[in-house]
Amino acid sequence: MIRTFLLLSLLAAAVANAADRPNILYLLADDASWNHIGAYGCKAARTPAIDRLAHDGARFNFAFCNSPSCTPSRGAMLTGQDIGRLGAAANLWSFWPDTAAVYPD
Repeated sequence: MIRTFLLLSLLAAAVANAADRPNILYLLADDASWNHIGAYGCKAARTPAIDRLAHDGARFNFAFCNSPSCTPSRGAMLTGQDIGRLGAAANLWSFWPDTAAVYPD
């Protein structure tokens, strides 16, 4: 009985600890739009793994990008900042400044 209690306590602690941090998978594909993924209705491209993730997780139906270019879009996503605040990092042919903190760090 004590072993069972200890095991359940350890499992509960592990689950509680895992719940403290969100489990997020962020997919980014240049030149891919919502209509290029099966989960959003595409019949031409086969995307079974992404479709399964969309079915089992959260799916964004109204997500928009405020930049028509890939570099500032990536910069905004990596920093959580509007492209107007990114300085040189918002330009297609530029460099990434050391002062711009990003989520993966």
